[in-house]
Amino acid sequence: MKTGIEYLTSDTKRRLDLIGGSIIAASILPAAAVIGTVAAVDTKDFNPFFEQERLGKGGEPFKALKFRTIAKSAMSERTYGTFDPRASRIGQLLRQSGLDELPQIRNVIDGSMSLVGARPMVAPDIEFMADVAPHLFDEWHGYYQATRPGLAGPSQAYRHHFRNGISREIYRQSAELDLRYFDTASLTADMKILARAPIDMLLANMEVVENVDMAATEERTAA
Repeated sequence: MKTGIEYLTSDTKRRLDLIGGSIIAASILPAAAVIGTVAAVDTKDFNPFFEQERLGKGGEPFKALKFRTIAKSAMSERTYGTFDPRASRIGQLLRQSGLDELPQIRNVIDGSMSLVGARPMVAPDIEFMADVAPHLFDEWHGYYQATRPGLAGPSQAYRHHFRNGISREIYRQSAELDLRYFDTASLTADMKILARAPIDMLLANMEVVENVDMAATEERTAA
């Protein structure tokens, strides 16, 4: 069985994304239609979707698709974690549960993302990772550049434990979790992660903790 980088860059993983992504897309379509309608009404926007540029395989930018959780009138350049104070009440529920990311199934099918992998990052996030985890960054970034970011994965669930997802320790721990996944990735491991993803997200949101590293947040915002 292929493992590690051999599996991550294999046709086997891409087949899992296509087959699994298509099955998931078909199974969630009715629920996604309802969520999209509610998101559109709640944010007072005809378009229930929001696209954000992330960096994917090879450092290529792509548009990650999400359900809109923040009204356009409340949008700003400032970066927040999962618990974004600008989000509507329903939008906050979607963000905390991870349901706002369901539309990224389209990104999985079109090949810009994978079902399982590291969290898709915006360029400033990668710069921040280099600053706070220099001893891990080269290895982490090498894997990140060589693979597709994932819809599910260990670091995604980990980040949902925190009200503020922008801190040095959170980024360091996320890099370690990603590296552990990169080193041990396999078809079996991906299947287990996908099977546990809903439970892991639920447990993460039941154990939300306050992030006390506010200095890092201010430092990142001012950068």
